[in-house]
Amino acid sequence: MSRRPSESVAARNEAILTRLRELKADHPFWGYRHCWAHLRYVDKLEVNKKRVYRLLREHGLLATQTRHAVPRASTRPKPRPDRPSNIAKRLEFGRGDIAAGFAQADVIVETARAAELLALMPFKAPPDTSKFLLSPMPGLLTQIAVTPGQEVKAGEVLAKIEAMKMENVLKAERDCVVDKLLAVPGESLAVDQAIIGFK
Repeated sequence: MSRRPSESVAARNEAILTRLRELKADHPFWGYRHCWAHLRYVDKLEVNKKRVYRLLREHGLLATQTRHAVPRASTRPKPRPDRPSNIAKRLEFGRGDIAAGFAQADVIVETARAAELLALMPFKAPPDTSKFLLSPMPGLLTQIAVTPGQEVKAGEVLAKIEAMKMENVLKAERDCVVDKLLAVPGESLAVDQAIIGFK
């Protein structure tokens, strides 16, 4: 038993097929989705994707090859800088002849006038933090193991910080004497916040 579409469906299919043939003649690389979208939204036809796919397949109108992108040749040359920029750039050098295997240099590229003005700027020395124990990360200070006036040997535990559910133990890097405590247990610390001051 073979099934055949009714006369009304066959007539509707013929109208859709005629329009599909026109679209494929103009756009041979269009697939069934593109054809359906054009019928649905441009031609305002109430048709589903399955019917469009079936009609294209039955009549050999499906796209059989993909369109390859053609590389476009540039019509104008690339722009070249006519003066140095004032953008700070970081140059990183690889292995080469460097004994350590890696080095980096901070370089500022600027105009001659900007370099003159930069030379006139006063130098601001970074603060001396050698006499402080600084928090290496944000976290919760859970314990301070020293008291003011206590002598500490290198390697002794000074404090403990809990961060990311991990306990981090801070130890003394050298022999020193505790001057004052700058934070209390239970305090939330920021990065580089002073915890202990040394003499």
